Amino acid sequence: MSKAPVDHASGLARQGIGVFPCKNISADPERHKAPLTIRGFKDASTNEAILRGWWQCWLDALVRVVAEKFCAVDVDLQHAAARAWLDQHRDKIPVTRTHKTQRGGLHFIFRPHAEVGCSVGILAPHVDTRGQGKGYVIWWPAHGFEVMHREVIAPVPEWIVTALRPATPQPVPAATSLKRLSDTFVTARLAGIISRAASAQEGERNSVAFWCGCRLAEMVRDQMIGREEAMALLIEAAARSGLPQREILRTARSAFRSVSA
Repeated sequence: MSKAPVDHASGLARQGIGVFPCKNISADPERHKAPLTIRGFKDASTNEAILRGWWQCWLDALVRVVAEKFCAVDVDLQHAAARAWLDQHRDKIPVTRTHKTQRGGLHFIFRPHAEVGCSVGILAPHVDTRGQGKGYVIWWPAHGFEVMHREVIAPVPEWIVTALRPATPQPVPAATSLKRLSDTFVTARLAGIISRAASAQEGERNSVAFWCGCRLAEMVRDQMIGREEAMALLIEAAARSGLPQREILRTARSAFRSVSA
């Protein structure tokens, strides 16, 4: 007899993996996978009594877990670019625990790594990563989806770690350097914007993400930060508030367009 989602959640909690429930509405992409608790991922718990209480309220809730005791490479095989990336690198991906997802994608589960956190499209379009306790994945085995190599958790391949490392910045001409504001000011401004995006509450998350995106786009325009870095910071921060990735990307692009217009 297959286990109920709450039993999977409890088993993960016993391993020290934080769990929280999310909406299971596959017919509604805007609401699907959204957190059901008030504070979203901030409510993630390893307390079995709390978990069982949640699943008594929401019997069909999705089991979403914090990527801290592991990291994951999420390959969305609905998209040709992700399929091409997998075809190109399949022989270099070691045997490791792998989950099939609801949309036919794959989650490759690896041991945690200090350099593998949350990324969107750095490895390839529609190939993302989650890790360092800042990312979250649906634990699809809790909902009847296939698990491959269940007993194996491999280290992250070094070629993936290398691909995720930021490129070495090019030297900035002295004339440009003189125009830039002090590092202290830039760091403080970034911290304020990121904190606002990450702490947005349900009902305001889109508008806050747009506002933060506009502020970051202004910093890109004023040469305080690079565009790719700004986008990555916004995506990671807004994801912490529980905003779906697709919505973050749409909002971020809209914000950058509005500033450049």
